[in-house]
Amino acid sequence: MSSASERNSGNGRPAAAEEAARRAAALQELSKAQPPASAGATFWQQHGGRIVLGGILLLGLLVVALAVGKFMRTSISETSRAEQDLRRGLR
Repeated sequence: MSSASERNSGNGRPAAAEEAARRAAALQELSKAQPPASAGATFWQQHGGRIVLGGILLLGLLVVALAVGKFMRTSISETSRAEQDLRRGLR
């Protein structure tokens, strides 16, 4: 199979026009292309959602731990008060 330049070897004009069109198309595609993202931007695009979700889960665990701690302190306080009331009643 012959190449385009061999087929148009008569005067060279059609091959040059095809080459110019090909280059113009390539330049147009390059102008449309997005610039490469930085490593940091790529990292956040790939892992940002997981990091945010992990942070939310950690905050949720902290709130639950604080609520359980407050409940335990209240419960222990009520238990000791009830125990003192019982001791006073037994005297």
